[in-house]
Amino acid sequence: MEAPIRAWIGRLAGKIRTVRRPGDDSDYDTYVDRWFADHLAAALAVSKKMAENAGVDLSDALRDLQSAIAEAYPKSDAAKTYPRAVAVARAHIDAGLAARRQRN
Repeated sequence: MEAPIRAWIGRLAGKIRTVRRPGDDSDYDTYVDRWFADHLAAALAVSKKMAENAGVDLSDALRDLQSAIAEAYPKSDAAKTYPRAVAVARAHIDAGLAARRQRN
């Protein structure tokens, strides 16, 4: 299950990097906020669940996604809030992995 989820997060990061380029569109900076919010939230939720249930650490994929947002849409709300959400998810992932190690 790890490989397809990691690939999905990677494709999402790639799409964010390439789907739109700066231009005259006044809502360019909010594009990622409007069109990718559900996917970004799902990536966080799935990463936490994978750590808890399967012992898989997807935090590197989340960091890549975070970088894609910051690079492509630096003025977006996601660029400001997603790093904090990734940090919270990372703490959850670390705790989930630690709990699994203790059980095993």
